[in-house]
Amino acid sequence: MKSERLVWMLLGALLLPAGCSQTQIDFVCEVPGEAVVCFGNKEYKLPETITFTGERDDLLLKLPTPSGGQIRAKGEIKFYSTYQPTDVDKYARLRAVIARDLIEIVEDGGAAVFTGYSASEQKVFRLLFGKE
Repeated sequence: MKSERLVWMLLGALLLPAGCSQTQIDFVCEVPGEAVVCFGNKEYKLPETITFTGERDDLLLKLPTPSGGQIRAKGEIKFYSTYQPTDVDKYARLRAVIARDLIEIVEDGGAAVFTGYSASEQKVFRLLFGKE
């Protein structure tokens, strides 16, 4: 009985990390002013490092505009299942840069797309957002 319990505990320990991978992304906004990303019932004032654990998550963004105003945007972040970290990737940080041109696209009613790449030039995530 004890050996059976030990086998189940070992299997659980082996399988747990596979379903709980974490991805940390440094979010930065290029437009001066207060920029906020809301995720998982938390607000992150940029620049900030945010940890994601799912394959897809909804986001709410509050972004400064180049003209001095602020817009609210809804979006999502999706992670590519094909990404396989290399030795180079272990030493580099992932970044999501919310650039001026992306904010202008959203301000004009369009949808902005940002694709995040690893240091080994693999697609890691896609950030998609538009005006709320």
